[in-house]
Amino acid sequence: MTKLIILAPLSPSVRTPSQISDVTKAITDFLNIISRGPWPSTIKADMTAAIDGLDETGLRLLGSDYEDLQTFTSLPSPLPPTSIDIRPFYLRTDSPEPESCDDTDPTHTLLPLPHLSLSPLYSTLHFPNNIKSTVTSYLLNTLLLSSLGLKKEICSLNRLILLTGPPGTGKTTLALSVAQRLSEILGSGILIRIHSSSLFSKWFSESGKKVDMLFNAVKDISEDYRLAVVLVDEVESLVSSRNNESMIEDGVRGVNAVLTGLDMIKNLDGVVVICTSNLVEGSRVDEAFLSRCDGVWEVEGPGGEGVGRILRETIDELKRVNVLTVKDDDKLNSKLLEAGKRGTGKSGREIRKAVVKMWSEMGGGMGIEASDVLDALWS
Repeated sequence: MTKLIILAPLSPSVRTPSQISDVTKAITDFLNIISRGPWPSTIKADMTAAIDGLDETGLRLLGSDYEDLQTFTSLPSPLPPTSIDIRPFYLRTDSPEPESCDDTDPTHTLLPLPHLSLSPLYSTLHFPNNIKSTVTSYLLNTLLLSSLGLKKEICSLNRLILLTGPPGTGKTTLALSVAQRLSEILGSGILIRIHSSSLFSKWFSESGKKVDMLFNAVKDISEDYRLAVVLVDEVESLVSSRNNESMIEDGVRGVNAVLTGLDMIKNLDGVVVICTSNLVEGSRVDEAFLSRCDGVWEVEGPGGEGVGRILRETIDELKRVNVLTVKDDDKLNSKLLEAGKRGTGKSGREIRKAVVKMWSEMGGGMGIEASDVLDALWS
């Protein structure tokens, strides 16, 4: 049976267990009524508007794979109560908090999760495969295994993954969106974002001492949270291959310190590590690090359909601020298909920038026809 997972961001005014219970009951009651007939396409907006105590960002409705449901035809009607899984949470608005291990340059930044600034990310990522739900499901399942007391050494489980791919394909955004979704499902968490460049610059004088201090800080921070997501961008700067003849001795000690730190935090329940890298081929990354990764996922640019969705989102936003106009939706949809094919192979970042750049080249200003912008893209 398909399970309906409902992520319910709560209004700050909802604080007591009784108030939270009232909100979840209202969601259940609403679903019981609405599921007796055909599922409306506007169900998320309808529920958000009808139920008191929800944050204005609105509900997220997910399937069993933790992916946003686009249609509801797979759901039974009426919906059995056992197939409804409501996950209430609060969206944090705290500012990112840089921290240092030795009172010098910041070595990491803390951000409470789930966070309002990360809320829209997941739905704006479009990949030609199901990498979003695959990575999310994998990390959730590894956290479940840890909570069940799994002996990690028997199953070789490190809760460490690596996202690779060319610049601009969305590796970091994917990592952030997965961290956000994990925290929405689990209710709360903390993002620990490592400043790789800061650590790397210190290795030549301090070897692995700063790295040791960093991982001890991660250990201390994680003890206060159900979920701690450690994000390491450009991990190749921290774990370059020790087989490289040009690597100096302090660099080798630095890599050793990172590997030791990863071995330490894998024993901490609730901690997952997401790394990104542009450079994996050609032995740029140390083999001992790669062997510790539970999985290596290649992040590809969006296909034609994904390009079309990104174009539509960008146009809708420019339309919202009145710099673009849409006179004929059918014509626009046709142009989106054509432009999507021409834009295949480009990264999401390139696609969004291209729309704004073309609007500017066409004179900027207010009310430019969106179809004309699409016609001019990559033609």
